[in-house]
Amino acid sequence: MKFTWYRSCCSKIFIIALLLLHLDGFAQQERVVVLIKGKVTDVQTNESLSGVSVGIKGTKKIVLTDENGNYSITAGSAAILVFSYVGNKSTEVTVGNQKVVNATLHKSTEQLKDVVITALGIKKERRALGYSVTEVKGATLTDARETNFVNSLEGKVAGVNVSNVATGPGGSANVVIRGISDITGSNQPLYVIDGIPMQNNTYRQTDVGGGYGGADGGDGTININPDDIENISVLKGAAATALYGYRGSKGVILVTTKSGKNSKGSGVELNSNLVVQNVIDNTDWQNTYGQGSQGNKPADGKSAFETGLSSWGAKLDGSNVYQFDGVKRRYSAVAGNIGRFYKNSLAATNTISFSKNLGDEGSIRFSASDLHNTSIIPNAGFEQQSFSLSTNYKLQKHLELQLKTQYINAYTHNRPSVSDAPGSVNFATLFLSPNVNILSLAPGYKANGSENQFLDDAYTTNPYFAAYKFINNTRRNRFIGSADLKYTFNNGLYVQVRAGEDYFADRNILITPNGTAYQPDGAMTDENIKSTELNVDAIIGKQFKINKDFNVSALAGVNSRKAVIDQIDATGNTFQTPYLYTVGNLASPTEFTSNPVVVNKSIYGTLDFSYKNYLYLSVTGRNDWYSTLAPGKTNYFYPSVSGSFVFSELVHVPGMDIGKIRVGYANVGGEADLPNSV
Repeated sequence: MKFTWYRSCCSKIFIIALLLLHLDGFAQQERVVVLIKGKVTDVQTNESLSGVSVGIKGTKKIVLTDENGNYSITAGSAAILVFSYVGNKSTEVTVGNQKVVNATLHKSTEQLKDVVITALGIKKERRALGYSVTEVKGATLTDARETNFVNSLEGKVAGVNVSNVATGPGGSANVVIRGISDITGSNQPLYVIDGIPMQNNTYRQTDVGGGYGGADGGDGTININPDDIENISVLKGAAATALYGYRGSKGVILVTTKSGKNSKGSGVELNSNLVVQNVIDNTDWQNTYGQGSQGNKPADGKSAFETGLSSWGAKLDGSNVYQFDGVKRRYSAVAGNIGRFYKNSLAATNTISFSKNLGDEGSIRFSASDLHNTSIIPNAGFEQQSFSLSTNYKLQKHLELQLKTQYINAYTHNRPSVSDAPGSVNFATLFLSPNVNILSLAPGYKANGSENQFLDDAYTTNPYFAAYKFINNTRRNRFIGSADLKYTFNNGLYVQVRAGEDYFADRNILITPNGTAYQPDGAMTDENIKSTELNVDAIIGKQFKINKDFNVSALAGVNSRKAVIDQIDATGNTFQTPYLYTVGNLASPTEFTSNPVVVNKSIYGTLDFSYKNYLYLSVTGRNDWYSTLAPGKTNYFYPSVSGSFVFSELVHVPGMDIGKIRVGYANVGGEADLPNSV
């Protein structure tokens, strides 16, 4: 019994002694420190990362990597090194017996959630901005799909008003950001696609029969396929858009298209979408009195023809009364004319895309899309086929090339006239007397092809005649392409050259047919418009890590823009051979040509300062030279200053994720309308 107790005590003493020896050895090991060196790089680009925080876990000892990504720190073999860098996941490495510890960092998707795209495609933390930027994800644009993606922005961005002209699927969209800033000119914002300004010309066609309102000629944004959009950034205030100079005075909408970077290997995506639209009848006209005048019903077809849209007749009593064509019909209310004339609109979109992520070598994405949209207006619609190609190449360690192209083939069939009654499908439809069924006006023309008038006013066109006999077609071919070459040195300095062109060719055919009441001999305009805009930018920039608390980012660039429009119109009245609708058949056609050229040269720059994680300041400036101004004062300077103070980093407010005070000042202006010869 004693022997057992003695043996047990010896065993315990032996174990305790071993533990003490081990702890003593561990303590000696911790007391032995060595100099650890290494380099930190980006796992995707293999580029050196300067300003990376390298610390020993559990201590306050921290060093920063130099401009080549190198660092040195003294640490024990049991120490754990923690590598931290803004926008990247932290990495931990145990020293062990190593004297050289290299590390690679991965981008952090969680931290990048608060990064938005600003002017010139510069990515910034949202907390650092001294102005308002709203980001809209591309996926939200296809939930309740619109033919023009701009219409989908309505209700998604505060301070942005979106309205479209009621002229069918080929019509233009009007966007006003933070109210009207130009009384006489356009208030449309600048659209920038992948860093390249896009032409968004909205021109109104003149009615060839005398200018009674014309038609909405559409705009440029309708040609962008929503399935190709990655995200949209809306820059609202002048401080946000000052880097775009005169072109950003009405706000800027930045569109970033999809690439293959986010693909996992290779992928195929098919998106099919069908949207059905119908007309809502909000009219609230009286249904007590019918067609006629001075309280009397039409006594015969002639009096019905003369009273036309007049609804000052007797009370509707269900008796048989003459109408414009000499046929007696019931003198009763026939509600629903709007629903009878207009039809359901079907918009079918099919997009297929192929993407491949090549890893460190780059990525590629190709998409093809087909859109068919029938209008609610009879015999009208919009068709578009678009193709896009996006490629990114890592040519070498420091050199990256990005190429993007889009080709669009669009056709708008029978744009409806707007405003006044001549040639309009909407005017008579809306104001028919309550006892006249609009179907009695169909098909709108007689056996000889001339208009079947339903009243004695030649300038109020039969809506069916306007829909099926008038011609207002537009054929568009468009190409948008850009090339972006960027070289980044080991110290983080980068040089970037970007060139992009937006070209479109439109052919508009407008025909007032033979037999039109107000233009019996007909009229025609054949309009050819070719428009191109070329932008070239050269940019140099660098981020500086002054110390662990203070950072500076600098950028400077130059821009050259040239916009050319070639327009040739042939127009005239009176077809010599009826119903042969060619320019050569016009009695005396006239020709109109226009060739305005606009050239702008610009220099710009920006300085961004940040202190710790709560104080930010941004200063920008741009000087634009105009060819549209008379000799003398041909250039203007547009400055901006904005700042942000994230007070929640210093003062904790319960229930508040982030608290920020921002302030900004900027001076921007527009451009002269009429260019001088260049």
